Amino acid sequence: MAIKSSPEVVRDMKSTIQKTVTSIQGIQQNVKGAMRSGASWNDAHGMQYQALMKRIAQLTQSPMATLIAAGPKLERLATALDRYGKVKF
Repeated sequence: MAIKSSPEVVRDMKSTIQKTVTSIQGIQQNVKGAMRSGASWNDAHGMQYQALMKRIAQLTQSPMATLIAAGPKLERLATALDRYGKVKF
């Protein structure tokens, strides 16, 4: 069985994931800013707005945690591919 991947491709994926995490963190900051701007709205619409912003902030947590957890796994895979590439048959 041959491996048709390279450590460079895996590290590129890891880099893309890190950029995505940074982007999600930026979105979280924007959501927090939006929540602060609507903090003084104490009517029914303001409460709905705050609840929506909190839900959006919660929804960004799960994919970000998954992506962060994938980083070390991808690095281990790239390292294994590096070692495999050095094997002589």
